[in-house]
Amino acid sequence: MAPTLLRGQQAFQSNGWEMLTATLTYSSASVINSSVDLTGLLQKGDKLKLTQHSATKYFYVLAVSSTQITVTAGSDFVVEDTATYAITAPFFSKVLSPQGFPQYFAYTPTGPTNSTLSGRFSLIGNMCDCWIKILSTGAISFTNMPTLPITASASVSHRDFIGGYVDAGTAARWGKIIGHIEGSYTRLSLFNGETTTGDVPLLSSTVPITWANNDLIEIGFQYEI
Repeated sequence: MAPTLLRGQQAFQSNGWEMLTATLTYSSASVINSSVDLTGLLQKGDKLKLTQHSATKYFYVLAVSSTQITVTAGSDFVVEDTATYAITAPFFSKVLSPQGFPQYFAYTPTGPTNSTLSGRFSLIGNMCDCWIKILSTGAISFTNMPTLPITASASVSHRDFIGGYVDAGTAARWGKIIGHIEGSYTRLSLFNGETTTGDVPLLSSTVPITWANNDLIEIGFQYEI
């Protein structure tokens, strides 16, 4: 049975949202069960709006099968168990900025130690626009690089991005770093962008500086999911 759309109310047309005539239920914090096959209607990058216990929630669609929708909203929203909180008033959108949809979702990268990490991301179709901040609380270890909000597509090949760091110590200066992503990456590799000869080294506790309290790394980048 194919899903149908309710198009009779102008409010749904003008604010960018269309009502979804399917019964949605909880499968996990990031997977929603559907009573109808939505593969002909939804695709990666589409947006969902739904209500649980009187709260409006927003999600990006990551994948669609005949019975399930995989979604993400970073750390801002999760799907809750419908045995306790039913999913009501489901809507979807394919427009760039439907009414109320967040410009970015927050997420917390993991990886480098002795640091406070924060991030945010948005999707336009299958392109992820991401920003990561790493604030040092001591001697950072980069044994594990910062995680991405969404795994990179297997088709991604050698995407490089320029970011910067601030040495908050006696040097009090800006420096350059390079971010790198390849196909199926789950983390952003960070390299010393100030090297002018030889191989470009990965960041480490002493490269390109000896990291200390309040040193800062920031990088913005886009990649295919």
